Amino acid sequence: MQKPFFSIIVVALNPGDRLKKTLESIVEQNCPDYEVILIDDGSTDKSGAICDYWANKDNRICVIHKENEGISATRNVGLSKAVGDYVLFVDSDDWINKEMVYHLVENADETDVVVCGSNSYAQNGLLVNHDELLEQYYSSNEEIQAAYMQGNIKSLFYGPVAKLYKSQTICSIIFDTNLQVAEDIVFNLNVLKIVRRVKVIPFLGYNIRLHDNSTTHKAALKYTYLYEHDYVAIKEAVFKSKKEWLVNHETYLLEDYNRTCFIIHSIFVTLPIMAANTVETII
Repeated sequence: MQKPFFSIIVVALNPGDRLKKTLESIVEQNCPDYEVILIDDGSTDKSGAICDYWANKDNRICVIHKENEGISATRNVGLSKAVGDYVLFVDSDDWINKEMVYHLVENADETDVVVCGSNSYAQNGLLVNHDELLEQYYSSNEEIQAAYMQGNIKSLFYGPVAKLYKSQTICSIIFDTNLQVAEDIVFNLNVLKIVRRVKVIPFLGYNIRLHDNSTTHKAALKYTYLYEHDYVAIKEAVFKSKKEWLVNHETYLLEDYNRTCFIIHSIFVTLPIMAANTVETII
């Protein structure tokens, strides 16, 4: 079998009918030389059947059914199975524009990572945000470090989507299965530590479907418990990666440490407690 030029990794955990739009957008790409590694991470709804339907419909799609292990372990399975020269991730709630892969691949020559812009949509289909990026090319890790510390690319590397990674470059990097959140930030920090060439293109190719923010009292309390107990691990993992990469920038690391500790604590501890108390008061 001819080696695919790139591999698309999709992790599905109970997306239901939303998965159909995701897969439709992938198979409609006008750059056909790819494989899709579609992993059913122990779904309990009809997502597994939807995966099988699409695999039977398009021979570029390979389905893996497995017990639920979480997003990090499941993405790692995808990375271990990928044979493409480049890898990209698509979340099973999202979809991609018809020309996204084409634009990423066209700009992949002599690069380790190509990044495109994204749109964010509410569940009612309303466009709520779009990140239209300016074209940039960084040809050394020193340039990438400077751009990161100046804030020019920092937000682009929070998650793994809307990116094309060179497989040979990231072959030794996996997602941290000990983290339940922020594992994608740590993954990208480890990528940035070793890459030499990053290109940002002004194309809005990725579409994010935002989830409903409403919650129940039980869900809010579970959220609070989970992130209170994961807070230290998140903080340590993020700053271990940053310290290893930005080893010669102690002043920035100290300022960033204090700033990010505050942000992480606000997101993962303070806000969930406030949400739980608010729901409790309403109920």
